[in-house]
Amino acid sequence: KDGTKIKVNLTVTALRNELDQIIGYLGVAEDITEKLIRENEKHKAAELQNAILNGTKYSIISTALDGTIVLFNKGAEEMLGYKAEEMVNIQSPAIIHDFNEVVAKAKVLSEEFGYEIEPGIDVFHLKSRLGIEDVNDWTYIRKDGSRLTVSLSITTLKDSEGNIYGYLGI
Repeated sequence: KDGTKIKVNLTVTALRNELDQIIGYLGVAEDITEKLIRENEKHKAAELQNAILNGTKYSIISTALDGTIVLFNKGAEEMLGYKAEEMVNIQSPAIIHDFNEVVAKAKVLSEEFGYEIEPGIDVFHLKSRLGIEDVNDWTYIRKDGSRLTVSLSITTLKDSEGNIYGYLGI
């Protein structure tokens, strides 16, 4: 009435009589202006997150609970020489770690916690999963075989209900 334009989802249905002849139409309009605004805000937030994720020189690698890489940003590509397509849903971060360092860290953690920690993903996730800050120096092995010392911070990823669904390494 006031001339304000709104976005609507319009459904039109033909009205028929008992002889199946069209005698009119029924239109139902739903105001979707707010829905579109929310979707646009979500899209902008996703674009911002993507710009942050891929606009940094930091290596950002996320894994599922089983250790499979689910995110491998441009910083990781540049640092390690692998493309995301070679890593995501295919590899675990084990491919970029010196196994001897993982074995040594497993021994240190076993002594610290008083039980056997096997060399593997627990070496990287245990402290973070327990809410203990976990930042360590590691040797990354690039695709070309060269080595690079990094400071790796591991964060446990949880959903809104507190369930762990993965890990983030920066």
